[in-house]
Amino acid sequence: MFWQVVTPGLPVEHLTFLDELERQCRAVEAATTDPATLEVLVPACPGWTVGDVLTHLAGIERLVPAWLAAGRRPRQVPPAPDGEPVTLSFARGRRSLHERLASEPADTPAPTWCSWDSTMGFWRRRMAHEHAIHAADILDALAEHGAPGWSVGDDIAV
Repeated sequence: MFWQVVTPGLPVEHLTFLDELERQCRAVEAATTDPATLEVLVPACPGWTVGDVLTHLAGIERLVPAWLAAGRRPRQVPPAPDGEPVTLSFARGRRSLHERLASEPADTPAPTWCSWDSTMGFWRRRMAHEHAIHAADILDALAEHGAPGWSVGDDIAV
């Protein structure tokens, strides 16, 4: 139960944030293999297409490793390679992000914006949630195109 969580910091040892990050990203990749899906509007993100949401996620996937490397938030999101398709940028970015987040134990100190959790566990949790929410956005938008339904485990949602 949420109210039983001990603070400061949420427990990250028993939660499968990296597994959930991987699961959500695989669902997004599988749903966006057809280039036409990139032009579908995403109702949960007014004015954005599926391609826009992937561009956003790919940017986050470049931002977080740069943040960890610099020890602070970069002034700008590192750019994607010129001419790289957004689906490839997302795929490469999510794999690189996962590798970086898995490279150290969850309790390793790390720069964050959170006053009560400055650990790699924060980033694991935050990235699992970021990708889960946008996977829901994308899969909902693509439901008419045969995308699978979205789900997330209770332990991740809490």
